[in-house]
Amino acid sequence: MRVMYFTIEGFDVPNANNHLAQTMIETFLENGIDVYLLQSYSGGPEPIIPDSIKQNPRFSYDIVLRKRAKKSNFLARYFEGIKYAFASKKKWKHKIASIDAIIVQSTYLSWLSIKLLSKYKKDIIFSIFDLFPDVVFDVGASNNKLLFNALDNFQMICYKKSKRIVVITDDVKDKLIRKGIPENKLVKIVNWFNERNIIEVDHGNNAFLKKYNISKEKFYIQYAGNFGYTFNYKYVIEVAKLLSNYDDIEFHMIGAGTFEKVFKEESLKLNNIKFFPWQPLDIISDVYSACSIGFIPLSKGVIGNSFPSKMPLIMACNRTFVTCANMDSYFAREVNENEIGICVSDASPDDCAQAILDIYHNEGLRKRYEDNALAYTYKEYGSRTNAKKFVKLLEGIQNE
Repeated sequence: MRVMYFTIEGFDVPNANNHLAQTMIETFLENGIDVYLLQSYSGGPEPIIPDSIKQNPRFSYDIVLRKRAKKSNFLARYFEGIKYAFASKKKWKHKIASIDAIIVQSTYLSWLSIKLLSKYKKDIIFSIFDLFPDVVFDVGASNNKLLFNALDNFQMICYKKSKRIVVITDDVKDKLIRKGIPENKLVKIVNWFNERNIIEVDHGNNAFLKKYNISKEKFYIQYAGNFGYTFNYKYVIEVAKLLSNYDDIEFHMIGAGTFEKVFKEESLKLNNIKFFPWQPLDIISDVYSACSIGFIPLSKGVIGNSFPSKMPLIMACNRTFVTCANMDSYFAREVNENEIGICVSDASPDDCAQAILDIYHNEGLRKRYEDNALAYTYKEYGSRTNAKKFVKLLEGIQNE
């Protein structure tokens, strides 16, 4: 069996989903499935192809050179994405005859890529990391109802022409069912972590701590990821203000993104927020092991459209976390009922600060949550189980 994996982002650009794509491809190759990867290259700092898959004889790839538009300029990104779709077609048309199934990673222009691919009569699996355009409007990046309706109609092409639609949470699944998508088309496969390389790294051997000469003396609250629309930087600032009287509590913000500049400017008066750049993928375990607790400050509207893929990574490094969301969501209930962390309302920085203090003051509580988190993530979010669900999905489609 030969699978084409199509994505708009390349491995060269650091993002929260690269490890998922890498593990998925590794799992396909290990299970005798040939993989043809089609991705972009835009001059990012990371290798174009990870070494773990590059030399595999079952693996092949093409890249399309792409000029990245600013994430804050939606129209520029949209037209740049259209150009990428047609440039990609010139690559895949020479390979498509030997392809049995196609996995399309969700983007704001998946509908165009799927429309172009559908004429080849191949089975298409649409893998949703972020529900578009819903996430853009629900987090407040746009409030143009006419634009939303137009983009939502375009996105329906993805749902109609895909053989299966992979969703990452029950919240997203319910939302698609409410849109009228047949439930038998939907397959839930969660965002996972790779058990082979995501493990706790002790302080003495931690490359991130050594790199920035970080002591072990403080209580570190860490966010590592994109400073974009799904990240509520104002919420972070409010929580940091509430905890500014604690000299040994420090917030570590690791990453970059659309709101990086304004986030740093509005944090200038606070001395308990420290910023760090994106870190290489090969020290991801060191990064998440460098905190006392993880912090996942989600913007209102994220849950139901997406999932914080860093959550399983934090837990796999034997850390608990504090997050915020709609308290009626499956996500909030999962966190709180399993005592793997604390989820509070995305409208209440006060509740968030108190949750952090509850863990800060109670070492026994923190240890219990860490133990629960580590056991839970191996049970529910391990790659050995979840990446193989994609293998079984492909095999099932082939048998049909």
